Amino acid sequence: METFGKRARALMRERGISLRRLAQQINYDPGYLSKVLNGRKRATPHLAERVDAALGADGEPVALVPPDGRWRVPDDASDGGLTPDDEERLMLAVRRPSRLDGAVVDALAKILAAQRRAEDAIGSGPLLAPVAAQLGTIEGLVVDARGPVRLPLVDVASQWAEFLGWLHTSTGDAEQARRWFDRAAEWAAESGNPTMAATVLSFKGHLAFLLGRMGPAAGLSRAARRSPAVWIGQRAYDAHQEARALAVIGDPMAERLLAEAAELAAAVEDHRDDTPPWIYYYSAPFYLLERGWVYRLLGRDDERLNAEAIRHLSAGLAGLGDARESAWAAEYLYHLAFALFQAGEAGQACDAAGQAAAIAHRTGAAPAAGTARRATSADAPQMAEASGGDRAGRAAPLTSGLVAGRSGLAVRLSPGYGGAVSAGGRPWRFRRGGRRGRPGGASGRRRSRAGRGGRVRAWRGGG
Repeated sequence: METFGKRARALMRERGISLRRLAQQINYDPGYLSKVLNGRKRATPHLAERVDAALGADGEPVALVPPDGRWRVPDDASDGGLTPDDEERLMLAVRRPSRLDGAVVDALAKILAAQRRAEDAIGSGPLLAPVAAQLGTIEGLVVDARGPVRLPLVDVASQWAEFLGWLHTSTGDAEQARRWFDRAAEWAAESGNPTMAATVLSFKGHLAFLLGRMGPAAGLSRAARRSPAVWIGQRAYDAHQEARALAVIGDPMAERLLAEAAELAAAVEDHRDDTPPWIYYYSAPFYLLERGWVYRLLGRDDERLNAEAIRHLSAGLAGLGDARESAWAAEYLYHLAFALFQAGEAGQACDAAGQAAAIAHRTGAAPAAGTARRATSADAPQMAEASGGDRAGRAAPLTSGLVAGRSGLAVRLSPGYGGAVSAGGRPWRFRRGGRRGRPGGASGRRRSRAGRGGRVRAWRGGG
């Protein structure tokens, strides 16, 4: 029976190409390639495509390797509108880069849009492997691309790298996130896309925020909104993000910066037609939620600002429509619960916290308020109090997904446990039948993210 290895070796003999030379051409380890060609390792479609292109085999080796459906979108019944012609066009472009054209770039953009929608529905974890595999193929296309199609391809590739960087951020891998944000920045610079370049800086600022590094979080957010060439909606977001970082460290500039953020957000609707595809979720309710989050931080010791937090968070959540039940909305429900508890409304706080926990129970995605945040964060003293740590902000050992309010309100979302969330002595209990085992992370690319999904556990804080 003809196999990939047999056919590839025959083609190598016909063309006088050695194993080492072929390995160099396709950028594979010679030892690994030898094992594949001799049947000791399974050939992947990606490897088959590279060998096919290097040997000029017109698809013969590829036909002997089962397809992996790499361009299919997980949990998307429509496959993002990808047609068989689109898929064939992509496969042909991989085999022969000379076939790369605008239709291929359009197909890639269509797939990426579907990936974003899928992440809204199922979270970040299930998309990591397929998106990484797809981007591996796209990298090869970028290397080979020439002529007028190169810049459009590099532009889409930068969006893909930014998306993979986000997925790694959402699932807690900061090192890989930085790697792909760096690649996205490189491609954004080549393609001349100032808003993508700013988005990458913004995501790096968000990553710094999650790691408790408020100086870089504020500085990178400021850098992201420096150029007027950046879409105004991105600049509005980064004004909020900078204000949030300043609020954590108690900088009075945070409240003044919110006024600038509100002005920018109000002007977004006049530029809605210019919205880049990767930040489709920057809506008016979303900006209200971001503003409410900052007010919640500022309102820890200020009743007036805490009331503003409740007002903005409530209005933002009410404006989300069906998206209020999405995994990412749980983060803002957490902040609303916190603000309500700070206002002495324990019963309402419990309602909001219970809704957040119910979303986490249903989706397997925990609110991110405590997942990556270190003891330097704004909530560290309250987290320590609720979890048995000390008031200097050194919390007791915590599992992933800790969310805590002041004494009397705490929510813990971690793998492998059942439990409850309570405030003011009013309990909410949730159980799951089994562990999902997939990374959570609030979906929809909103920057309020989580650790790993699992059963829901919560407890009441100390007195």
